[in-house]
Amino acid sequence: MERKVNFVFIIVFVLFLTFMGASYFFLEDQTFSVNENRVLQTLPDFSFEHLLDGSYISDIESYINDQGLFRDQFMELKTSFLLLLGNKDINQVYIGKDGYLLQKVLSSDFHYEQFYKNIEFIHSFASNSQIPVSLMLVPSSYSILKDKLPEYALPINEVDLILEMKEKYQDLSFIDVFSHLEEHQDETIYYKTDHHWTTLGAYYAYQAWQEEKGIEVSMNSYQIKKVSSSFKGTLYSKVLNPNSAVDQIQLFYPKKEIPYTVMYNFNQRESTSVYDYDKLDVKDQYQVFLGGNYPEITIHTNSDNDRSILLFKDSFANSFLPFLIHDYENIYVVDLRYFNQDVSSYIEEREIDEILFLYNVTNLADDTSLKKL
Repeated sequence: MERKVNFVFIIVFVLFLTFMGASYFFLEDQTFSVNENRVLQTLPDFSFEHLLDGSYISDIESYINDQGLFRDQFMELKTSFLLLLGNKDINQVYIGKDGYLLQKVLSSDFHYEQFYKNIEFIHSFASNSQIPVSLMLVPSSYSILKDKLPEYALPINEVDLILEMKEKYQDLSFIDVFSHLEEHQDETIYYKTDHHWTTLGAYYAYQAWQEEKGIEVSMNSYQIKKVSSSFKGTLYSKVLNPNSAVDQIQLFYPKKEIPYTVMYNFNQRESTSVYDYDKLDVKDQYQVFLGGNYPEITIHTNSDNDRSILLFKDSFANSFLPFLIHDYENIYVVDLRYFNQDVSSYIEEREIDEILFLYNVTNLADDTSLKKL
């Protein structure tokens, strides 16, 4: 009887392997994972050069991992099993308290050399600029919400890095946002399933920036509306925990509205809103802010105050930017990762009064585009 059971198990197992193997040949390759919000490895072209340097074997391994049948379901099953075992560290994501997922960025993972290079690029740019330049370095959730981390977690302390840079570059204007974020850490200033700050977190950063200018702003000036209750962000996509929390997305609408136009990529597309509501129907709902990342955006407002600002940014700035609309007549936005024009010429052709760099600390350490400055 035992032999029959073992034989049946072997037959089922062989059939399963055959079925899974055949799927690579008969099913069309998927090019993009909606859950993980990334491009998937398709079948690589063979060449002896790539075989000898090892890249072909590496691509084949990625192809097998990315194109496996029921891949997402297996990832969910794996996560559920690891959680049952008490694992709080899955695929470079900490399973935190109160439903929070937080990036796992250890000192060994952080690209210090690139981070220091980028700060020096910004400092050199500011030193040679005739226009006032400010820098807003945004800590990640794991640096502010330390009480949500597992007890054994020891991620890099971005706040210490910010203080180090402020001490080293005392002639560079730093916007102190981390103390404001720490002050409000009991509020929902970061998403639970995504690495970005929430609109509330971006508001507190805007408030900090205005306070340094001697300007008082009040949340009473805004009508806050919930536009989504189904957001599962980038960190969820890394762990695919079927029991994960779900985030809300809120938008802050000024009670005193002014008309404005948004021009994307040197007037290639025009809009009358900084919000792309169609993105609430896709996986990455954070794209509701500006519709995602673009090389260049110009916003002309009816503020009629003759003030212009240039914002160099990463994706954290997307939810921050709407707060600027009442403050400037012209807002120019450049994402250097995708911007291939000459920066000096771009600035010279526009009457810019102020320049702001807004970057998340960990993002800045991975960014190789600031050399374009």
